Amino acid sequence: MPLTPVLHGGGQERSVRSGTVPVAGAVALARAMEMAEQEREIEHARLSALATVLIGGVRDTVPGAVLRGPEPGPDRLASHVLLTIEGTDAEAVLFGLDMAGISAASGAACVAGVNQPSHVLEAMGLDEAGARSGLRLTLGHTSTPADIQTVLEALPEVVRRARAAYSPRRGDQVEVA
Repeated sequence: MPLTPVLHGGGQERSVRSGTVPVAGAVALARAMEMAEQEREIEHARLSALATVLIGGVRDTVPGAVLRGPEPGPDRLASHVLLTIEGTDAEAVLFGLDMAGISAASGAACVAGVNQPSHVLEAMGLDEAGARSGLRLTLGHTSTPADIQTVLEALPEVVRRARAAYSPRRGDQVEVA
């Protein structure tokens, strides 16, 4: 199958790419990659420390919260924390966190916006209710200890409200005044 041009114009590279190669952009990208590599170990350690505080704080304040994946340490992806929270549906937890100004997700980024149990948690052996209780918190270069504290202050009440609205018989949300 022939390649289809994305940009149209001068027809360089046998009409596959138009325009002049952005040399300055390529040099800037290479430099940015060098800088990121120089800071990778430091950033990994920083994110690991934040994740460890987050995980410990959730365990201390949210009964029924279970870490999915390795314990904090060298075998853990520092920027991701996946929890299941017994007796909740993730959508209610996400709504409460969003109202508190906290961004989170309930499953893999590749299926964002799909209201289905997490296929990852199901593959790990959780039943449908458990797979619907997943909460994914991610950390990045802008994450701070204050961000972690904000989550730890908001999450217990968010979970309390989500549990109050959860119907274990039906596995969905009910209206709570």
